[in-house]
Amino acid sequence: QFDNSDKKKLKDYSQFPTELIDRTFLRNQENLDKLVRSNFDFQQSVELDYLCTPTFYVESFGHRIIERVLETWQKNIQYLNQHGNDKPLFATMVISENAFSDYDYISEFLEDLESFSVELTGVYFTVDRNEMSSLRHKFDVTHLTNILQFIYDLKMMGFSVIVGYTSVEGLLYSSVGADYVGTGWFYSLRKFNRVQKGLPPEKAFGIQKKRYTSIKVFSEVPLQETVYNVGSRSHPIILDECFLDRELISETPIDILNSNDCYLQHFEEMHKHIQLIDSLPDETEKTNKVLELLEEAGTNIQRFNNLPNNTYSINSDHIKQYSDAIKLVKEANFI
Repeated sequence: QFDNSDKKKLKDYSQFPTELIDRTFLRNQENLDKLVRSNFDFQQSVELDYLCTPTFYVESFGHRIIERVLETWQKNIQYLNQHGNDKPLFATMVISENAFSDYDYISEFLEDLESFSVELTGVYFTVDRNEMSSLRHKFDVTHLTNILQFIYDLKMMGFSVIVGYTSVEGLLYSSVGADYVGTGWFYSLRKFNRVQKGLPPEKAFGIQKKRYTSIKVFSEVPLQETVYNVGSRSHPIILDECFLDRELISETPIDILNSNDCYLQHFEEMHKHIQLIDSLPDETEKTNKVLELLEEAGTNIQRFNNLPNNTYSINSDHIKQYSDAIKLVKEANFI
């Protein structure tokens, strides 16, 4: 869909579309048939157990491309039925965060999607975030509320739900029904990369800092500022019983600290808390647990920011944004 996107090695595969997927392309039924056929030919060549539809970028649920998306999904189902393929099928999308500004269009989309509830196993979507500031956890409350409602509605319709490229907000997604959340590769793919997809950049960044993901403060914090500069006083507030903690407690120099260990710490922390959320019996207890974690995080952030001689503050704006969004979904759905 984006002519200037960085296709990298995708262009080496015969199944990858060579034409721009625009309105002209999508109006041609032969193009849609070829897109579906090539998509499944590749997936079958690598013997996948779960199949995905071609992925479309959705700028708004009110745009006419939604009609073509649904039509393509129908063609996917027909193609699999014709070839006797009964592997689970996931509908896939990359959705602009702005698409979650108004739930009326989303409701109309869900009504259309209901007719696929038997043939489709689930929905796999990624949110193209608007906010590219250093406060990557920041969320517009309306957008986040509607994302959570979207996940909840999909789950209530019987779909499995996977959300890609998430960070600590993945706990919120899990609490309202997401079966799986993906992290991407830490520091880069965890947030959908606009430039690689041919979209205009919003801001540029320098070298990424080594970070520690702590649900104790519901944040990914820079290690230098929050642990090394502050010292042992920060340990009970930030560190959360991860493998990396031993090196931090023993004051291994940050330059020697292996970046891969920081990546793995992120996965370890998220996996631990996703398992906690998944162990609870229903959305009521899951959302209550996330609200409890957020309240504790708010307290811990305040404790850290008030440490004597501490010159770095952890921003806590997202704590209220996350809490407000969950409470709105709980209220709207009697959770």
